Amino acid sequence: MTKTRRRENNRQVRKIEILNHAVELAKSMGCVNLTGETVATAAGISRSLIGFYFGGIENLKREVVKFSIKHEILPVLSQVISINDVWSKSINARLKRKVIRYLNTQ
Repeated sequence: MTKTRRRENNRQVRKIEILNHAVELAKSMGCVNLTGETVATAAGISRSLIGFYFGGIENLKREVVKFSIKHEILPVLSQVISINDVWSKSINARLKRKVIRYLNTQ
């Protein structure tokens, strides 16, 4: 494996780690309330690395929602739907029904 390939693999691994921390935070505090500082602290990185890996906190939030849709992370999606976030339009009807059932059990 070349140095460039190894560096790219490490970059992808680190990006996924940061995204996982952001998703966990979004479950408890809501995606809207994520800040560069809270994610950086949780991930044990400097805030500037969020910009390096994602281009900024708004792009990271977008990735959190996309990840949550793909993996059906209901606590995050329920918050996205409840505030009528622009990303709620990306959630299909079947998943919206699942989120509503989840909310009814809370």
